[in-house]
Amino acid sequence: MPLTEPALSDEQRRGAACAYCGLPVSTGSAVDLGVRHDTDGVRIFLRAHQGCLPGGAR
Repeated sequence: MPLTEPALSDEQRRGAACAYCGLPVSTGSAVDLGVRHDTDGVRIFLRAHQGCLPGGAR
């Protein structure tokens, strides 16, 4: 996945905004991309809109 942690906003890093487009995501419609660790070892909680996933997966 071509996401680079330093380029992500605080909202994206905590799962409140889409990891790809940066717009807010809701709990019911978000795709959980899992817990990851950034380069500092801090856990980040990435989520995305279904339509923003590579290939537009649903």
